[in-house]
Amino acid sequence: MLPDPLAFKALEEESDRYCRLHHTALHPRLVDVRTQMQEEVCTAYGVIAENNLVPSPSYFRWAVDIILSRSHQLPLCWRSACGNGIELGVLPFIDLINGDDGVSRKRNARVEVAFEVGELPRWYLDEFLRESERRGTDGEGELRRLLDDHFFALVSLERDLAASEEVIMTYELPQWSAGTLKSEDELRLGRLLRYHF
Repeated sequence: MLPDPLAFKALEEESDRYCRLHHTALHPRLVDVRTQMQEEVCTAYGVIAENNLVPSPSYFRWAVDIILSRSHQLPLCWRSACGNGIELGVLPFIDLINGDDGVSRKRNARVEVAFEVGELPRWYLDEFLRESERRGTDGEGELRRLLDDHFFALVSLERDLAASEEVIMTYELPQWSAGTLKSEDELRLGRLLRYHF
């Protein structure tokens, strides 16, 4: 479930409060970078709105917030694509997945993509076919039709987890080089900007 614009605002305010209380040296930079990002979003909206039918500015900002905070860089998905485009995917339930911090949280999951029915995990295929049979539809045909135009992005566990363990992936965090911050503070600022915690 993706947060709505009000929920995003609440997340930003909470991370702002957390930063103000616990990382006072980072707070001015957090405010400054957020302001710059907002200016860039407004500029992008203005450029796109000139020749296109676009949603309201608040919905546009919400979409940008989703991409900035919920997207994950995927393996190259479109085999016929040319150039060096970046593949991004917005993973549902991303709030249930945490990031590798290089210390206590170690990666135990990764993103995989599937282009053909045979590349899907057995458990997913079985579940999909069972559900299709219950509805009286041709599940395998439906999957083939879906995969003509789409691909599947899956979060796969690299090992069995205990019930109390988190799912942890390696994220691409924005790198901020302020020149005066320690590397762990730069990493913390990147986390606050991207994930709001």
